[in-house]
Amino acid sequence: MSINAKKVKDLIEVGNSSLLDNSIIPFIQNWMDAHYNKSKNKEIIDTYLCFEDIINTLKKRLDLHYTFTVSTDRGFGEFIIAKVKWEQEGVNKKYPYYSVHIGPMKNYKKGLKDPELKYDADRKVKEYINNKFPITIKNLDGEVLVLKS
Repeated sequence: MSINAKKVKDLIEVGNSSLLDNSIIPFIQNWMDAHYNKSKNKEIIDTYLCFEDIINTLKKRLDLHYTFTVSTDRGFGEFIIAKVKWEQEGVNKKYPYYSVHIGPMKNYKKGLKDPELKYDADRKVKEYINNKFPITIKNLDGEVLVLKS
């Protein structure tokens, strides 16, 4: 069996949904299943998907996004909080931001532009995320490994 990509593209552009639902999609699904279930292909695809998942998990940890806010407390004065955007599979949150306390404003002479602030924030945010959401990796056997720092 071979799939003619141009014919499939033409059918999709025409918008014949019954033909797509009844013929094209089942044909492609059967073709994919047949090729996936061959032992060598299945092993290669599963290994690739496993490593791709591991790489994406680790890249997400390296690319943390946060913004600074300054809050005031009557007893402590002004302090800096990093609002971290973090979406984790399996964690149902309407508001995917977490507040990480960085330190009192008086520790950073240049305010929010202080280079020391960026260093401290990166360290504290990574520490917070690693503690709250340990790295979980699913291996080829389906076993979930939890890496805690």
